[in-house]
Amino acid sequence: MTEILKAQFAAPAAYVRAQLAADATDDVTPTPRPIDPKQRAVLDAIVRAVSEWRKSPEGDAFLASLDRRGADEVRAELDALVRGPRFDAVRKFSLGLGLLPQSVSIGFAGQIELLVGLYGSFGYIADLALSGGDSGLYLLGALAEGVDATADIAIQVGLWMNAVSDVPGSYKGAELEGDEGIGASGFTLSKDDDVKAILVDFDAGVGDGVAGLQFHMWTFAGSPNPVAQKPGTYMVILDQLHCQKASESGHDEVYLTFTVDGDSSTVYRYPTWGYYAMKPGDSDAIWNLGRSVWCDKRVDVTVYDSDYPSDDDVIATFSFEPASFGGFGAAHSKSPSGSGSGGKYSLTAYLMDLAA
Repeated sequence: MTEILKAQFAAPAAYVRAQLAADATDDVTPTPRPIDPKQRAVLDAIVRAVSEWRKSPEGDAFLASLDRRGADEVRAELDALVRGPRFDAVRKFSLGLGLLPQSVSIGFAGQIELLVGLYGSFGYIADLALSGGDSGLYLLGALAEGVDATADIAIQVGLWMNAVSDVPGSYKGAELEGDEGIGASGFTLSKDDDVKAILVDFDAGVGDGVAGLQFHMWTFAGSPNPVAQKPGTYMVILDQLHCQKASESGHDEVYLTFTVDGDSSTVYRYPTWGYYAMKPGDSDAIWNLGRSVWCDKRVDVTVYDSDYPSDDDVIATFSFEPASFGGFGAAHSKSPSGSGSGGKYSLTAYLMDLAA
């Protein structure tokens, strides 16, 4: 996994691991269920489509450069694959069998180096619809004790029995018996003893030890938040966010959004997805942001506590105007701003000298 992807998926990985710890149980081995022949046929069609893509010039070029790719590029490439002609036959075949709505995931599996002991896969997931539908990025993780995973990253495809919006949650893992006629190694994920997903790996299988593991699936569905900005007159650096008081017991799952020059139609999120865990009194009290923001007149910042699956809470708001900094390079700290949630945070920024 590249350093770019590690950074982009670090917060979701922390969330997945926390959910795995919360869901821990002594008996998670699901009752074995046979795979529906129709589901197996659709998955086989997906495997063929991905096999053709990975042998094509565009697929080969993408995979060869994966170590230099970020999450947005991974998503764009795989979105083009799933929305393109290679998957037209898959969609029509699935519809003809009466299996829609479903979703398909294409990602990269292995011993993910985001957190010690986390095995799983990350990548792209989309509704297997004839047109439209949700899509996004995902992270599927399991605590890896007992998993005989190779050090290699394998391409992993999955057929999910639900639409993307219903995929997030906890599942029980069970190894496939042989290859179940699919021609690749893999496993099923079940909930309430019903098979909800079938996942198979190319080249490097997950090995032994998946049976009985608890998995958690995280998705970021919908359109990604914008990242790049057009240059403006000034560049404000959002430097440090300081937590004086968390809005809830333990820690806050913090992210921020900002708008520029009063334009509420374009909202930027930082980090682009996920969050940063913050609480007062230790190293988690300060988040070194380092986020540059172009503006002409003003930057408005809103700080949130992520409460998935509930609505997120606003815990602080700030506004910076270039004229208020008193010159280039001078730090400008906004005193603690609180909200009805009870959290108290301060934000330090400085104005960058673009002529230096």
